[in-house]
Amino acid sequence: MIDFRYHLISIIAVLLALSIGIVTGSGFLGGPLLDRIEGRVKSLERDNAGFKEQLLAVQAEARASDEALRTFGPRIVGGQLVGDSVVVVRFDGADEALAEGIPAIIDEAGGTVTATITLTTKFALEDASQAEELAGVLGSLETEASQLRDATGAMMGKEAAAAAAQAKPGAELRLDRLLAELEALDYAAVERASQGSTVGFGSHFVILGGSGDQSPFPAAEIALPLAEELSQELAVVVAEPAGSTWELTQAVREDAEAQTTVWTVGNADEVLGQIATALTLARGESRPAEHYGDDSVGAAFPEPTPS
Repeated sequence: MIDFRYHLISIIAVLLALSIGIVTGSGFLGGPLLDRIEGRVKSLERDNAGFKEQLLAVQAEARASDEALRTFGPRIVGGQLVGDSVVVVRFDGADEALAEGIPAIIDEAGGTVTATITLTTKFALEDASQAEELAGVLGSLETEASQLRDATGAMMGKEAAAAAAQAKPGAELRLDRLLAELEALDYAAVERASQGSTVGFGSHFVILGGSGDQSPFPAAEIALPLAEELSQELAVVVAEPAGSTWELTQAVREDAEAQTTVWTVGNADEVLGQIATALTLARGESRPAEHYGDDSVGAAFPEPTPS
């Protein structure tokens, strides 16, 4: 029987031979191989520098375009919303560019934001007690969170539309009562430009939401029924930033009925999209509705109406 020590010596000899071969081979190939690797690295560095220059050029061009649009934007939208009242409904967590840019462009178009209704993250309805609480406000027997959000949007839209059309006696009071209850329980916050009703006769509506971050709750479950109810007789625009993950405009565009009555803008964080929002509000009562803000839906914004 061969002793284990001989096996051990054989294994060591093989490993030693492999080590010598690797060292010898790397010494022989090291120069050419390292030269090729170094050349490739330098080539990649040059490519990267070129790409960086191109990116900087594109960014500079985009900034110049934005500056030009900011300069000429007031001329494009000027007079489009003169005498019009606009109610802004926004969702907590939405891109701040919407909260700043949309009211500003409405003002430049001659309109007035008479109220801003902010729907808070409490609509996530994280536990059963919150669902029961909201169901009590709505007078609903539903307990499922998604159904309660849908019911909230539908009720708000129905009462706001009635108030704006002054179609039903007491509609303004019912809407203000609903908003007061939602506000008392931290589901909403309401800012009014002046004392009085939240929604005046003939008001337009813009629904703002979306960002690159995940939505704190499925905001489309409120936005879609809200917009559908409002759009029965009124101008309503759903506006969302480019690159948003909330899919508010997508929900409208994929709904067979809503896509014909609710206007959408999918790049409302950009100057071009903010111009589009003002122009769509100006013609929002026209049918069928149109959609703006990304390559799949055509033009950047509608033609201004003669003022």
